[in-house]
Amino acid sequence: MFKKIYWEINKKYYSLQKSTHELKSISLEITGMCNLHCKHCYMNSKQQSSDDLTTEEWKIFIDQVYKYFGNKINLGITGGEPLIRSDLLEILEHMKKLGFNVNLTTNGVLLDERIVKHLKKNIFGLSISLDGLVDSHNYLRQSDVFTKTTENIKLCKKNNIKYLIVKTAIYKNNLNELKDLYEIIKNIGVDEWHLFAVEPLGRAKLNKNEILSPIEYGLLCEFVDKLKNDKMNIIKIRFGEEGSNFMYSKSCDYCKFKLCNAGISSCVILYNGDIVNCMQSNRDDVQGNVKTDDFKKIWDTKFIKNREKNYTSCNKHYF
Repeated sequence: MFKKIYWEINKKYYSLQKSTHELKSISLEITGMCNLHCKHCYMNSKQQSSDDLTTEEWKIFIDQVYKYFGNKINLGITGGEPLIRSDLLEILEHMKKLGFNVNLTTNGVLLDERIVKHLKKNIFGLSISLDGLVDSHNYLRQSDVFTKTTENIKLCKKNNIKYLIVKTAIYKNNLNELKDLYEIIKNIGVDEWHLFAVEPLGRAKLNKNEILSPIEYGLLCEFVDKLKNDKMNIIKIRFGEEGSNFMYSKSCDYCKFKLCNAGISSCVILYNGDIVNCMQSNRDDVQGNVKTDDFKKIWDTKFIKNREKNYTSCNKHYF
């Protein structure tokens, strides 16, 4: 009964969100380039790109966000691999100067002492990908980078990054390694472990045999639930794209009722400036471009499909 009542309240709140569509967060896909060629990359990142926004174009956009929305908008920096940009630290300094709360996602390979100390001054959260033990991580990343990645996670912990997150993409080869991987992460002392299942998007479409079966996905959910209910666990556990899902007794129930905020309280700026609601599922549903369009006008008048009354939940994800 409680779940039913909470669900109805949640839907009413979601309807209010749609009608006001207050912008709360923006993901900035700051580059289409990457130093790795991972099997599961949803954007099929490249070694070279001529389409990335310039340093000045990113700064102009950030200034526009600040002018119209203030600095309470959460900015999430992704790629590609953000650290491949030689001007990343300059862009982060600009965001910090304006008072934005910034979170950065990286594969961790290019981190070093100098970069980590700079990041500590300019960002709030740092997410680093670690996808299993040695062989399974290196297999998914198609490069011998496990040791370098774990060393750099420890380096970030040593330098007291404010909020340190490990992100793990789950596929067939690492499903049975999660207990051992948890021990590694716990011993390092990270703040959060974010687990998500690989989906057939981008490059992963060519590697569908790596994707979990429904039964395996259920096992993943059981592992997550057990860990969340373990009173000895001191790491925050986040599963998939969940926000507040305490109404669900099992993690596998979450996606059945997921209310997606894409185009409602969040959006994405792709590396070439295109404005979309979701970087994974709707990359081709372009509403404008920051180089030619006024971002506030785009936010106020576009994303109509997401804000229609009959739009209730996200059905774009594989599981």
